[in-house]
Amino acid sequence: MTITKLGQNTSISEFNVYENMEAIATFALAGVVLQFVEAAGKYTTKAYDIVKSGRNALKDLKELQAASLGLREVLKELQQAQKQIPTGNTSTAESEARISTLASSCIQVINELIEKLDEIKIHDNSG
Repeated sequence: MTITKLGQNTSISEFNVYENMEAIATFALAGVVLQFVEAAGKYTTKAYDIVKSGRNALKDLKELQAASLGLREVLKELQQAQKQIPTGNTSTAESEARISTLASSCIQVINELIEKLDEIKIHDNSG
């Protein structure tokens, strides 16, 4: 990857966007990863609060379900952003495959958790 600097004698038409596309896509992916880390932190805190407060914390369960849905969307964005990074070399392609696998696994776990939260909600409403 080469980064072209705009100098005094360089016109904007000489700035090759394609050369810098990998850097731009990587920057976008980093933003989505930070979003994921923030959402996961909030999610973990809420889950811990539910464990501390017991099973009757319906408000917390609803918030956890909303956080789960949001986290699933962030993971889907991560998958999409990762697909937009140009594959210039083998290590980039391998990284993309690992990120895609990780995001898919996380989405699977989140879907299972959302199902379990729905079951708890149904059980509490009927009991």
